[in-house]
Amino acid sequence: MPTSQQTFADRLGRANTVAAAINLATPVFAPADITLNSANFAPFVTGLGTMNEGANAANDAYATAVRQRLAMVKDIKGRALRAFRYVLSNKAWAANASSLKLTYDKLRANKPKAAKLPPSGSPGEVAKAIKSSEQSFSDLESLLMKFVVGLGKITGYAPAAAELTLSALQSLSAAYATKNQTMASLAEDAALKVRARQTGFLDLKSQTKDIKNAVLAQYGPKSATYTSIKGLSF
Repeated sequence: MPTSQQTFADRLGRANTVAAAINLATPVFAPADITLNSANFAPFVTGLGTMNEGANAANDAYATAVRQRLAMVKDIKGRALRAFRYVLSNKAWAANASSLKLTYDKLRANKPKAAKLPPSGSPGEVAKAIKSSEQSFSDLESLLMKFVVGLGKITGYAPAAAELTLSALQSLSAAYATKNQTMASLAEDAALKVRARQTGFLDLKSQTKDIKNAVLAQYGPKSATYTSIKGLSF
């Protein structure tokens, strides 16, 4: 089967084909397991579609936020470099530069990377894994805050570049802290919805296998109903 048919959308399309086949079957499809009949299977497939849309939306929201945060990290490092060089440019601030250097060096060395969402585990384990993957971003948040506080202690710190002013850097620090909080929530939401979708589609695979057996049993291996669904894979 082509790889493209493995997508959730394709599998939903095939599931709808099965749902339509057993709904139109004559006489009425009557499997031994009533959870497989048309009245139950059709709503199940509809629910899978809703679940798939929710997982896609959560993934998209997380992916967008990942890109936005990485752009913020780049901005933070760029502005921190310029602010620190501004401090170094004034010999009167040598003592401030010396105390600020340790924080700046740690900030510069911090290289957070977007981690993959945890593919398995209980909700608690997922939350724990996400918290762990977020640690480097949280460390950068603390370092930026400390760096800005250090700049605020420098008498006369007033760079000409508006984006390097204390108020601008304070705003950047606050925005980054907010983004980190949002990211953890988005990551957990996406991870749990993706896992729920995986479980749902595993159930689809099991149900369609049983439906095929029930259809063959009721209508025969050469019936129109069976031949219309026998080649579908999930």
